[in-house]
Amino acid sequence: MSRCRSWSSLGACRAIQALCLSALVGASALAAGSSQDDPAPAEAAEPAPAAGVEQVVVEGRRGGDPAAPTGLTSSVIHPDEAAGQPATLTELASQVAGVSENGQGGIFQTVSIRGIARHRVLTLVDGVRVTGERRAGVSTSFVDPLLIGSVDVLRGPASSYYGSGALGGVLQVYTRELEGWSLAGGYDSTGDGAVQSVGYGAKGWSAAVAHRRSGDAETPGGERLFSRYDQWSAALSGSWGQGPRRYRVAYLPSRGEDIGKASSDFPGRTTIYPSESHDLLRFSVEGDGGWGTSAYLQPHDLETLVTRTGGSSTVRNDSLDYGARWWGRTEAGRGLQVRYGADLYGRTRVDAEEVAVLTDPNGVVSIVASQPLDGARESEAGLFASLAGTWGRAAWEVGGRFTRLEQDNGGAADVSRSAGNGYAGLMVPLTPRLQLRGHAGSGLRFPALSERYFSGTTGRGSVTANPGLRPERSLNTELGLRWIGSDLLLGGSLFHNRIERYIERIKIAPDELTFVNLTSGTLTGAEVEGMWHPGERWSVHWGGHRIVGRDQDDSPLADVPPDTLWAGADRRWQRWEAGVRLEWRDALSRPGSGEQSISSARLLTARVTLHLAEGWRLRLSGSNLLDESHFLSADEKATRAEERAFGVLLSWSGG
Repeated sequence: MSRCRSWSSLGACRAIQALCLSALVGASALAAGSSQDDPAPAEAAEPAPAAGVEQVVVEGRRGGDPAAPTGLTSSVIHPDEAAGQPATLTELASQVAGVSENGQGGIFQTVSIRGIARHRVLTLVDGVRVTGERRAGVSTSFVDPLLIGSVDVLRGPASSYYGSGALGGVLQVYTRELEGWSLAGGYDSTGDGAVQSVGYGAKGWSAAVAHRRSGDAETPGGERLFSRYDQWSAALSGSWGQGPRRYRVAYLPSRGEDIGKASSDFPGRTTIYPSESHDLLRFSVEGDGGWGTSAYLQPHDLETLVTRTGGSSTVRNDSLDYGARWWGRTEAGRGLQVRYGADLYGRTRVDAEEVAVLTDPNGVVSIVASQPLDGARESEAGLFASLAGTWGRAAWEVGGRFTRLEQDNGGAADVSRSAGNGYAGLMVPLTPRLQLRGHAGSGLRFPALSERYFSGTTGRGSVTANPGLRPERSLNTELGLRWIGSDLLLGGSLFHNRIERYIERIKIAPDELTFVNLTSGTLTGAEVEGMWHPGERWSVHWGGHRIVGRDQDDSPLADVPPDTLWAGADRRWQRWEAGVRLEWRDALSRPGSGEQSISSARLLTARVTLHLAEGWRLRLSGSNLLDESHFLSADEKATRAEERAFGVLLSWSGG
């Protein structure tokens, strides 16, 4: 029996194996008439091996949502196994096929999943839905990679289960749960960055804190990037109870200061976030019989300072987000399983206050204050249900959701909307090694409070709200094949996603933007991932994607990444581990709205790990080793990426 512990340093191995296992576990569970729980971190069940197929076991795997809709593509990735030394969740997630970095750059950079970005990608941290006021989308940089246990990257519309915002996919972050002591300290040549962490866990309780800072980095051409930051974050969790009820509490505080925005506007226009704070608190109960409930609170504050010729603007955002969820399951006879539940997500006391200090050509200073968000509120209530079963050897599932949204802002007209959406998924084992899966589902996203009500200064320029925005809807179809051999894993997907009333950011004047509903847009693409394990200590892995996005006039959609291919290899011997990854990105010659043409790039990343005395590990890493001058995204305000960089991380874990 081959076990993943012999591949423990191989990120691609875990990502692809988790993808395969999650599908097989779901199919075998349905065939056996068992059920899936709510998306709480769980150990993966071990599927029965098919005849003639070597069994692969992932021990202690945490992450991967067993309740995700059947047929959707999902990959689980672990920070310890990533190429290089990721400093943010964005860097980590972008190593998955179909996922790429998006936006201008810096620690607040976000991701695009299958050409869909910004508020259309839903982010969960230990089950807490994370939102914010930045028009570029939600950044989870406040959770340090040293505190992350795993990340589940779900690609495709999942609004029927997770709610509004999961139009393109879901990033689900599970924090680490320690057993014993954990210490780490490191240095990165990018901006003379440094990181430290300390943590301890025992008897179901875990606590860790991390501090990461960086100065301004440089491009290969020597240009200064305004990418500085200083951030503290922590993850505390505890679980207790056995038998009929099990309890879990989690608290994730974060404080950031002096966070620079890497933008081509710099230094003529400088955007800095003097302070950012998050506090995520979640409590959950699960019981025998497959029921559970959870509730959470998340206060969030962000201050933005924009300095430009003729003055400056300071915008202070604060809000209190909250949510609750209840779920259950039951057997409906003849191998049928029903899952159902209700959830509530809300935001209250959402305020945005702007103070502009302006200087006219005669030197006269004036101060203008405004409050575009004044006690704004939002509540989203949903009911969801699904029915799953088997048909011969095939496993199938159909499900749906009804959602009701209420939004209001001081002095503006209230908004009430209702919508429904659903999905159908299928998994069919064609042979003991080959599996076919299909999925068809509709996605939903209601306009965010900032898109509907906020008019003022942002890091990109001035923005004018559009209170008449309508919800985005999508219909996605996907077909995939997966081969699971004794030493070879292959997976591929074809997908087509049609989005109606696409909310796009358009320019109405220089540095002045607004949002409109496009009539429609389509995204069509293909993904491939694979891994070959030729020997006990070797692994070769590869992947890539091609995505084409067009609106109703056949013009390119924004946020669609260039064609990408990557390949890597890993080797283990005695106390040493080494890995290398080479990524090739094609040029993007037809950019979308708010984007620029970019050239192709070759990106080389490598790492070497030495296991020292018991519990001690030294990791050396290098990124952009070819010192390639390139853009991380096609955003028209994106800067060139950082120069060749090297990092070192020394860590220790013990009882």
